[in-house]
Amino acid sequence: MNLTAELTLREWEVIGCMANGYAAKEIAEELKIKPKTAENHLQHAKVKINCQKNTELSLFWFCRQFDIPIEEVNSKMRKIATLLLLIVTLQIGIENNFNARPIRVRIASRIELFSRKNEII
Repeated sequence: MNLTAELTLREWEVIGCMANGYAAKEIAEELKIKPKTAENHLQHAKVKINCQKNTELSLFWFCRQFDIPIEEVNSKMRKIATLLLLIVTLQIGIENNFNARPIRVRIASRIELFSRKNEII
């Protein structure tokens, strides 16, 4: 990856949007360009930076934007990714527990109501 690559202002804007999670269509809407133009800017930037994936392009933008040496990012990336995965997993688990209980209660109530109707008949 060439961290000293010179990009145009528009390429930099497109990469910034992509690094923030925008799809090509959303980038186009944000910057008032066509989606194909956004994709072309991304491809030209990848060639200049010498990378293949959008994740590498995002890493380049992040390092340049916040003046962080890529060596630091690579050494800490695995720890950060593990921590984020743990947080997301815990959050999903907590949300599922809160959402699952009312559903079980409603199902149990319906089964009980159905049983009562059948007993009366």
